[in-house]
Amino acid sequence: MQPSIVPSSIPSISPTAGYVIPDKPTLIDALEQGDYSPTGPYGSITTWNVKAVTDYESLLPSITDTTTFNGDVSNWDTSSVVTLRNAFKDATSFNVDLSSWDTSKVLDLLGAFYNANSFNGDISTWDTSTVTSLYSTFYSAAAFNGDIRSWDTSKVTSLYSTFLAASAFNGDISTWDISSVTTLGATFAGATDFNIDLSSWDTSKVKDLDSAFKNANSFNGDISTWDTSSVVSLQNAFYNANSFNIDLKSWDTSKVISLDYAFRGATSFNGDISTWDTSSVIRLEQAFFQATSFNIDMSSWDTSKVTSLFSTFYGATSFNGDISTWDTSRVTNMLTTFYSANSFNRDISAWDVASVTNWYFFSMLEGASAFDQDLCSWGTKITGTPGVTNMFLAGYVIPNKPTLIAALDQGDYSSTGPYGSITTWNVLAVTDFVSLLPSIAATTTFNGDVSNWDTSSVTNMDFVFNLASNFNQDLSSWDTSKVTSLFGAFGAASIFNGDISTWDTSKVTSLQVTFFHAYAFNIDISSWDVSAVNIFFQTLTSASAFNHDLCSWGPKISGTPDVTFMFQSTSCPEAATTVDLGASPKGPLCHVCPP
Repeated sequence: MQPSIVPSSIPSISPTAGYVIPDKPTLIDALEQGDYSPTGPYGSITTWNVKAVTDYESLLPSITDTTTFNGDVSNWDTSSVVTLRNAFKDATSFNVDLSSWDTSKVLDLLGAFYNANSFNGDISTWDTSTVTSLYSTFYSAAAFNGDIRSWDTSKVTSLYSTFLAASAFNGDISTWDISSVTTLGATFAGATDFNIDLSSWDTSKVKDLDSAFKNANSFNGDISTWDTSSVVSLQNAFYNANSFNIDLKSWDTSKVISLDYAFRGATSFNGDISTWDTSSVIRLEQAFFQATSFNIDMSSWDTSKVTSLFSTFYGATSFNGDISTWDTSRVTNMLTTFYSANSFNRDISAWDVASVTNWYFFSMLEGASAFDQDLCSWGTKITGTPGVTNMFLAGYVIPNKPTLIAALDQGDYSSTGPYGSITTWNVLAVTDFVSLLPSIAATTTFNGDVSNWDTSSVTNMDFVFNLASNFNQDLSSWDTSKVTSLFGAFGAASIFNGDISTWDTSKVTSLQVTFFHAYAFNIDISSWDVSAVNIFFQTLTSASAFNHDLCSWGPKISGTPDVTFMFQSTSCPEAATTVDLGASPKGPLCHVCPP
């Protein structure tokens, strides 16, 4: 920051010419002092004579009050200025009419209005005939929607992030000359209102479309005839461009190396890209991730150089294109390739999976509920010990507990229901089953078949089936190895008698009122590991049918946990006898425990 210079006297100038600013340091000092009125040390900012200043780079970012500055600079003579690089960057209050500015010598508008998020001044008639860079010019200029159709962009080589996050911009720039432009990377990323026909743009020199329309969720302009023969990257190009659905079959993609995230979240896209030349493509990670409308035949794609298919069709719920003959000989990663692609059912048995390493088959086809192809031929090709966990796990993917409760609450658990058959729901991501059934309206009538659920991530089952008075399913296959509490789990589940004899309870610390009023329960749970349990209060109270010998628990019980009324009102021979933890052996535990 330059020291503030307060002139000792105003030089002799004409009454209307204004204070003469001889150079950039003086201009910064004049801006820094803050009084822009006629009585200020430099007089009215409107009349400052700045003709001698050629460099406006980082002009407002050089003063303390960058974010509050909104001085009237509309009449400044800028005819000598050669750069406006970052001139109004972060000037978040600035919004002045600059229509009279002479920009005929300006070479660089890089970041000129970067984060000037109030600016919408008239710059429609600016002479940009010498400008070579519009890099980040309106980046995050969230209010800007000026008419700049007449700008001369014939010398511009970079449009990188020009309108990135310029969320209001929808100006007609269809006739811009971009014949010299080499990058359109992130040009319209986050320009959420932008939807202009760009069919006449000359893109023959463009090498980079990385993130060009990422999050431009209104865009559906015609770019079908663009010359993409020089493009090497389409990474993120239409990421979350969820209105975009243009036929791109004529695009030349022969030089494209990366299609990572290209159409991720482009939920409307189903354009014909069946004939794309993908012979140079190395990466297809998440290319069609949650592109829920996409279903194009890609049998002719050359994937011989592709090394990763990580989440390529993850959540692409309509996709069932023929990719049976893809060359996957170099692919090392097939992690979640078809995760929740629940329409996919193509024979991919001919795929070469010999290069897939480490844990990279994990959840490959998880949730691809239509898939039923025989992949036994892969067995001889798989080398080493690649992870195959959940490789074929089917069913609707439930990402969290609120979604699970909503799925349970809607009531249709059939294969035609909104979540498909409850038997196949993929609940692997859910860790908390606390009060699961008590959270739905049909608690007392629920009896859905949850026997095949993968509960290996669940850590807490407190009150999970509490008050589920009609529930009685076989839960023998449930993985409870991470569960730490079964407090009230089957309380008042009055007809429950499902097999839970082999549950892993090694981490369970509470069996308080677990089967309280579970009148029908009479399963042998003597093999349960109760070594971590610190409370047995009313564990089986009023489980009136229960009469199994649990003496095997005695040696496992440690300390002095509360065992009050543990077997009260059961069918145990020793139901009314207080459990003596000081005895040897400890007991009785439903039955008299012999020494």
